[in-house]
Amino acid sequence: SKVDPKTGELVFFDYALYEPKMCTGSVSAHGELTHFQEIDLPGPRLPHDMGMTENYVILHDLPVIFSEQAIRNRLWQIHVADQPTRFGVVPRKGGAPKWFEFPTCYVYHVINSWEEGDEVVMAACRMVPNGLKPNPEFGPYAAMADVLALRAQPFLWRMNMNTGEGREEQIDDALSEFPVVNNAFAGKKTRYSYHVIFDDCIEQRFSGLLKYDLTTGQSERHNFPDGIYGSEPAFAPRVGAVDEDDGYLISFTADMTGQSEAHILDARNVTGPALARVKLPQRVPAGFHGTWASGV
Repeated sequence: SKVDPKTGELVFFDYALYEPKMCTGSVSAHGELTHFQEIDLPGPRLPHDMGMTENYVILHDLPVIFSEQAIRNRLWQIHVADQPTRFGVVPRKGGAPKWFEFPTCYVYHVINSWEEGDEVVMAACRMVPNGLKPNPEFGPYAAMADVLALRAQPFLWRMNMNTGEGREEQIDDALSEFPVVNNAFAGKKTRYSYHVIFDDCIEQRFSGLLKYDLTTGQSERHNFPDGIYGSEPAFAPRVGAVDEDDGYLISFTADMTGQSEAHILDARNVTGPALARVKLPQRVPAGFHGTWASGV
């Protein structure tokens, strides 16, 4: 789900595990369901995220699906289908989706989405092969560990609502995922995004953060101290902020001894040392997701 910072609406999607459909809708800032619709699909799908702009949601018809045997036996058995990736742009207030086809890929997390003239633009992290083979040391979990050794790179997809044409553009070839933006700019064009960096190994170790300039494709890197690994950051705007990146990045970290800290960075100077490192009373397990909730 996404929250529209302008209206306070919660915009969401869901999917059926075994039936060929998705749904999307919105809930008002007062908690009232204001829209709900089902979207027919060629078959059941396993998407993970969605895009949101001022006027649209972007649904993902991705080539990771349940096998026919899994559908018959209600098993968690998936495979990658030989079919293109499709993104469906759906009016937030209701209407038929406009589908755009792109080269086959999977997407876990969207960076942000916005509108530019006739184009709906989605920035997201596109999965790429990790090149690893299942390690027999993991026993029955070898295949699962291999799947979880994520590799992804940032991309842009541009979808022209007038001509029906779509373009895919790679932002960078560095490996990163779990992207966040300043939530005050969700659904609007953002210049900056913040990602975790993957170590090139089978374990999911995040040894640093990347700040991307989505306009130029340039990035700046923050390395956690040796032996310390972070988690998905959250952007906290500074009180009285005047620019998009005027604020702080906060990431929970853990070391190999079990000590956890909250690292607070200056979002305008991510290459510099942490402004503060707050020791936590207990270990925070290496989690994936984080968010900022204002106390106001």
